Amino acid sequence: MKKLEQNVNKLCSVVKAQDTALKKYAAYHRKIRAKQANDAIAKAVNAGQLAPKDEETIGFWKASLLSNFNKTALALSKLPSNPVLNKVTASEPKRRTILNRLGEQNILIADAKKAMPNQPFSAIYAKAKLENPKLFS
Repeated sequence: MKKLEQNVNKLCSVVKAQDTALKKYAAYHRKIRAKQANDAIAKAVNAGQLAPKDEETIGFWKASLLSNFNKTALALSKLPSNPVLNKVTASEPKRRTILNRLGEQNILIADAKKAMPNQPFSAIYAKAKLENPKLFS
């Protein structure tokens, strides 16, 4: 009977550890998704597709991006650009240098390592690459 109790306790600790890991991954995923939503909104504002001061419309698009990113990002990208807004909000595109790119990669790898602390580097790297494939290509 004692051995059965020990096995149950081991299983409970494994389930708790997995639950904790899943919660960390979910929080990490929400953080990445929020950043992607903010980036998509900023891109649309800079392209003149959304008015920068229209908080109601921006809130709608952000909520939609958070709930279904791929389809909403596609719909947002197909919005026509308003030439007046484009002139008002146009900005110089940020140049990505190799140092910026490496820094961004390191940040994503560090975040993935926090979400998966006991995993080998190959798994951590694969997770970071999966979250942002363009950055690692």
